[in-house]
Amino acid sequence: MVFEDLSSLAQLRRKKNISLPPVPSISTLRSTAVSLFIRNAVFGFNGRVGLSLFFQFFSLLPGLGSKKAFNLTNLFDIGVMQEALRWGVFLGAFSAQHEFLKGSLSHCRNGKQDWFNSFVAATSAGPWYLILPENRREWLTLYGPARAISATWSWLVSRQYVRAIDSGSILFILTSSQIMYGYVARPETLRESYWKFIINAGPLDHDTLGLVKSYHRGVPALAMGREHGTTPALGKQLHTFLTTPKAHVHGGVPCHIMHPGRTCSQQRIFTFRKGFTQALALYGSLGFFTQVGFNFKRMITAPLMTAWYLATSTVRSAMFLALFPTIYMTVVCLYKSNTRLPLHRYMYWLAGLFGGLSIYIERSGRRFELAMFALPRAVQSVANIGVSRGFWPFMSLFPMVSFSVSMGIIMTAFDVERSLLVPTMQNALGWIFPHHSKLPLAPREKRKCAREKQVQKSGKYIIDALEITVSPRIEEVLEYAEDEEEDMQSTF
Repeated sequence: MVFEDLSSLAQLRRKKNISLPPVPSISTLRSTAVSLFIRNAVFGFNGRVGLSLFFQFFSLLPGLGSKKAFNLTNLFDIGVMQEALRWGVFLGAFSAQHEFLKGSLSHCRNGKQDWFNSFVAATSAGPWYLILPENRREWLTLYGPARAISATWSWLVSRQYVRAIDSGSILFILTSSQIMYGYVARPETLRESYWKFIINAGPLDHDTLGLVKSYHRGVPALAMGREHGTTPALGKQLHTFLTTPKAHVHGGVPCHIMHPGRTCSQQRIFTFRKGFTQALALYGSLGFFTQVGFNFKRMITAPLMTAWYLATSTVRSAMFLALFPTIYMTVVCLYKSNTRLPLHRYMYWLAGLFGGLSIYIERSGRRFELAMFALPRAVQSVANIGVSRGFWPFMSLFPMVSFSVSMGIIMTAFDVERSLLVPTMQNALGWIFPHHSKLPLAPREKRKCAREKQVQKSGKYIIDALEITVSPRIEEVLEYAEDEEEDMQSTF
């Protein structure tokens, strides 16, 4: 028999009764929640302190640009002790409340265990993040929804409700263009630390960006100063250019002011070299510590393969980060030098589209991760623009609500179908919830993940003395045959 339409197989699997372990008693849930709170609170505190010590140690080493002297007093002068305590309370309270409430909901619903319990428990525990400092809450508000969107999209693709157009490249191109528009024209809509990070890796300095922003906002050149993010000297230089006869004043700030002392070609080389050098050091160190922390066994057993993978991935990522600002700057310069059209501020958004094309240098597996990294920052920029223009009111409770709902989605995916989450998220949540019970779909997902590691081909297979011709999805047919075999064994 030939299985072309496998919907009937899915219906049979849903009808199968899967026995679940009984829900623990309330007293057991209470003791488990207390122990989980203590465990994760200690883990969160020690982890934050250890991370602070690690970065302080390297920042205090001689030759790294630190103004502090290297001594034990500075090394252990930790200003994040209070923050570490808050992280511990947050991790402990969130995990304890989630586990206790999830079990309590099962008792209230006559022992029913499904996605509803996980979603409600995690969503109600989300407001615990208010105990964290404001800058950390902002980071979680960006990171949580990004992971929730990623899990939701993976679920829609796995159920074939939507078709995956690409690996996240288009999403990254659109979001990065909004970020680059905010980088030049609306820096107040981006987080200050993130904006400074882009400036450090980008081709223009702080004062030049302030000059460009003030010009497109209609500020007179002679009135520009520190309150506009630039200097009076740059304002006078721009005024001299604008009053020069036959000057292309509609092209915006000219190239000789944006990158003084270098031609456009020299500026491209400078931008690429600066970005490549910084990205090579950044990704090289991050990749090395990642391999040591998560793939130490593979480093010992296969050092050459690990070194080759680390080197190639680092170079590809460095090329991506170097080409992005280079293409961005090139588009702007070519537009100014080869056209006589007015330079609207949205040209910087269009240049971001071209710069985002460098994402295709990265591996397909990393493109979606980079898109998820850029998406919340682009959404934050659009939201802040809307608030400043009065399109919608500022809602102080929106960050808390969005984070709580996002954690509900993430914990539901962790309970029901962990393959929807990235491996890093699976490992982190698995450590925080060591005794976390999985819901009915977990055994099927475990077998599915194991079979995905094998190469499945279409053809004829003999299963239980039946000749089965597999055409579209062999893993579904094999799974159905295995389920039937287990039923036969349990019957006899």
